[in-house]
Amino acid sequence: MILENYGILEQVDMRYIKVKDYDRCQLHRHPSIHVSGSISGMKKLGYWKEDAIIVRCGNYYYNTSVIVS
Repeated sequence: MILENYGILEQVDMRYIKVKDYDRCQLHRHPSIHVSGSISGMKKLGYWKEDAIIVRCGNYYYNTSVIVS
């Protein structure tokens, strides 16, 4: 996501969604890890892509770039 406020371009790696919006956003369809886990470790080991869109909801991080069926 690119932010262009005040002429500043910044790459944002993390988005936040409220727990009450979990079902509406269908986060159960995406792979997740607990907040005690390491996002950089998942990317470093190749489980998640470097450019993956990560969303935090409650105590979990979700990789919304991938859909699990």
